[in-house]
Amino acid sequence: MYEVIVDKDEVEDEDEDEEDDDDDDDEESVYDEHEFYDEYGRVIVPENIRSYRSSEFQVFNVNNSAGMANNWDELRGELLMEIAKRITWVDDYAAFSGVCTSWQSAAAAACLHPIPLLMLAPRKDSHVLDFYHLSDRIVKQISLSEDLTGKRCYSSKGCLITIGHDLNVNLMHPFTNLQHKFPNIKTIDKWDKFVDRNSYDSLIIKCALSSNPLLESDYILMVIFGAGHELVYARPGDETWTLLSDDYYCDITYYRGQFYAVNCDGQIMACNVGGGDNPSQPEQVAEFPSEILENNTPDELYIVESADALLIISRYISTDELSNESIIYDEESEKTCSYRSYEFHVFNVDLNTKTCTEIKDLGDRIIFLGHNSSFSLAHPPNCKPNSIYFTDDYKVFYCLEEGGGKDMGIYGLQDESITPHYSDKSLDLVTPPMWIEQSFKVECNSSYF
Repeated sequence: MYEVIVDKDEVEDEDEDEEDDDDDDDEESVYDEHEFYDEYGRVIVPENIRSYRSSEFQVFNVNNSAGMANNWDELRGELLMEIAKRITWVDDYAAFSGVCTSWQSAAAAACLHPIPLLMLAPRKDSHVLDFYHLSDRIVKQISLSEDLTGKRCYSSKGCLITIGHDLNVNLMHPFTNLQHKFPNIKTIDKWDKFVDRNSYDSLIIKCALSSNPLLESDYILMVIFGAGHELVYARPGDETWTLLSDDYYCDITYYRGQFYAVNCDGQIMACNVGGGDNPSQPEQVAEFPSEILENNTPDELYIVESADALLIISRYISTDELSNESIIYDEESEKTCSYRSYEFHVFNVDLNTKTCTEIKDLGDRIIFLGHNSSFSLAHPPNCKPNSIYFTDDYKVFYCLEEGGGKDMGIYGLQDESITPHYSDKSLDLVTPPMWIEQSFKVECNSSYF
């Protein structure tokens, strides 16, 4: 039996001590047999070695009756699986998968869970994006093929959708070389009605993809567009956007093979785009409780799939004088005030009865809300289950010197508490922090590897 000692510095120190004692003929080096290192400098040694000075390390037992493998591609599958399950970053996953075929197979089998990332506000005049990893609580940088300065960004299924001053709409995957161009916003009929032509960053409200472009080439990008919050969509290769509905929509998602949207009247609509250029009008399939809309109108409504259920989330934002956080300046009253989310409610949509019922328990799941296409995940490591992780998407208050990104946190459905998920400062007038849904299972099939 051998042990994999996941520790570098102390093992190397021990090895150096052994080399210093080479002149001592009475002491035989313990590293003469079965010694080898992995690409990260970690060492595998016989189990009788216990002279390490580490205060903390992880140990994996490897039972191999035929003796320890001399090649990394001969490591036992269960050990590789245990290691692969602990990978949390895409580039580490790529390095692991690239060792050999057996390692790639273990990675694909073990890492099936999506990992949430918080994309921080873009750096000025830089191709580098910063991502905060919720599970590891560290920030890591990814170099992009283009500079996002001045571009408005949205996200859906791990991809970024951008719009710039030229009103070109592009899709890119931040962890691969995938890029697709979509029609210019000006191809939408009467695109500039009720809209300031210079406010390019307000033309798109939300985006949602029908599938991940890394897996399927025939996908649809649905967009809530303009001051009227209309629904438009396009496929890769289309020359124009197709108008689907001119109702005032709040959010959209893709669920069980079609798009669903919720409008400002609380109506949940099924959008059957089909394969042609003349789709049918959205059909109402359920309705948000009218008494809630009348008595306590939400500031935001979201729609999201969670564990094969369709959910509506209402968000309430206060603009009272609460604290020095999220401060804005109200020109009409000539005083400073704050904006901050203080309450969320979750409703389950029953498509059979066409009703919405409030629920208080998401089980081990977490909902991620903001400028991203809303999504839900089973409890990621070091995250709070039965909660809502939200970012600042109340754009009406971005007109500050520093921009949006103040109203972020974790709302616990059970105790109704709000705690921070990112404590540092990350603000931007155009693209404040938002969630990215990172999936190892998807990205292992991409050209990134």
